[in-house]
Amino acid sequence: MIPVSSTVVAGLTGLVWAAVALARSGPIPPLYPDSGVFLRAMEAGAATPPDAPVTGLVVPHHLLAADLIARGFALAARRRPGRIVVLCPDHYSRGRTVFSVCGRDLASCLGPVAADRAGVAVLLRDPAVSVSNLFSHEHALQALLPFMAHHFRGVPVLAVAIRAKAPPADWERLTALLEGLVGPGALVVQSTDLSHGLPLHDAVRHDQETLRVLASEEPRAVGRLVQPRHLDGRGAMFVQMRLQCRRFGARPLVVASRNSSEYVREPLTTVTTYALVVYGPAGLSIRHDPTFVFAGDTFTGRRMARLLSRDEQARQLIDRAVTLLRPATVVLNLEGVLLEHRFDSAGPLDLAMPGRSTLGLLSSLGVKAVVLANNHAGDFGARARSRTRLALERAGFTVVDDGQTRDLGPFHLTALTDLDNRHPERVALLDRDRIARLRRPAPGKPWFAFVHWGQEWAVRPGPREEKLADLLEARGVELVIGCHSHTAGTLWLGGRSARLYSLGNFLFDQTDPRASGQLLEVRFFPQGTYALRLRPIGNLYGDLLKRRAPR
Repeated sequence: MIPVSSTVVAGLTGLVWAAVALARSGPIPPLYPDSGVFLRAMEAGAATPPDAPVTGLVVPHHLLAADLIARGFALAARRRPGRIVVLCPDHYSRGRTVFSVCGRDLASCLGPVAADRAGVAVLLRDPAVSVSNLFSHEHALQALLPFMAHHFRGVPVLAVAIRAKAPPADWERLTALLEGLVGPGALVVQSTDLSHGLPLHDAVRHDQETLRVLASEEPRAVGRLVQPRHLDGRGAMFVQMRLQCRRFGARPLVVASRNSSEYVREPLTTVTTYALVVYGPAGLSIRHDPTFVFAGDTFTGRRMARLLSRDEQARQLIDRAVTLLRPATVVLNLEGVLLEHRFDSAGPLDLAMPGRSTLGLLSSLGVKAVVLANNHAGDFGARARSRTRLALERAGFTVVDDGQTRDLGPFHLTALTDLDNRHPERVALLDRDRIARLRRPAPGKPWFAFVHWGQEWAVRPGPREEKLADLLEARGVELVIGCHSHTAGTLWLGGRSARLYSLGNFLFDQTDPRASGQLLEVRFFPQGTYALRLRPIGNLYGDLLKRRAPR
């Protein structure tokens, strides 16, 4: 055993000395010596950094999309990192090992970029890592250097190129190596282009699959993707997702997505897609149009009505809700019936809401569409349900009732309920035949379904919800959004769809410690894709009462 250990130590020592020798050989010259393209990109991609810290970026590396690269680094520029880690593909398979690192300083047309020699020395302790000169012609790094030189002068850069055929076990290996180097002050940059050289229809499908994996925040789902049809950096995406979750508790926000046809005048038979993703805290806000927000169970009667009648508490609750929702267009689930007087027959589970004040509240929140497919929409009978629907439509809201489909601009929305308190069977109302009879909307837009289902207080789907989601996906639905459980549920992936078990509560007079909610934000992009982001909101009603409770 002693000779083997000695050999390993000698090999590692040799690698370190090789890194030192490379560092002394002078900086790597720039692959792109003309500063004009970068200066124009920074002018076109100028952006005000958010107040919240940016801990990670996903940026393209084709200079056709230099504006997206520039915008990404501008958004991260408020905070000066102590170290920048760049994860990129080894496009030309020039690395001798699975992972290659840059041991030399780099020159760029906008200034020098220092190699992170301390980081390189740490990584070289693993035999899967070696120093390489491949970065002299690796555009995945070279295209980013001028932006880093401009915004982060003097910050050391640890560049890691990942072999295209590296298996998931090696991705985990690199993650473990980097975890000790990525502290609170680091910025992790993933240099990645999305689908490569596909007809637009195929590009949209592959890009949407990639965006679903990103929204799932489950790194293992990256294994579903194919390189380069989905993206040219599966390993980089996996490591980025892992590091952002483990080291920063950060979540991804897709800021922009464009394909190559949007940059040229002549029509293209095949396109390449580019995305800009920013990692930060869950509340990170960067405006994008068009953006829709789906909100969960909403009820303005009973104790909520009393709270909303108190000026100070109403103002606090509404201000909080508006801050969470705006400037997006809102779709929410309205639980109950709008009435202007109390019905003597109303029981504790018959949900009635004051009509005029509820309509005013929905308007102030930016609501566009109201879903009535739930177990409480018929609490006072068919006539009261019809009056509720009419009042909403007269107030300018799009109403989506059980079994109906509406065109909401960038997407079609179908509403369904598996539960109805007034139905003789009450539960398990959806079946294969009813879903098969759903009329497919006109092509060209994604099809979403808002479904009232499941068990109260459950956070995960049961076998029935999983089966219903499978049936909806087979019918052509790309996104299934669930409600009813009164608590925020999980997001999981089908083969061709994303499924959210439950939004939980938005505004509901529940103080049970299990009650919680989340918003589903959907950002739409010109080529027809969209990005999903879950935003936890807690229990807006219960949290307000806690703040107002006497101590």
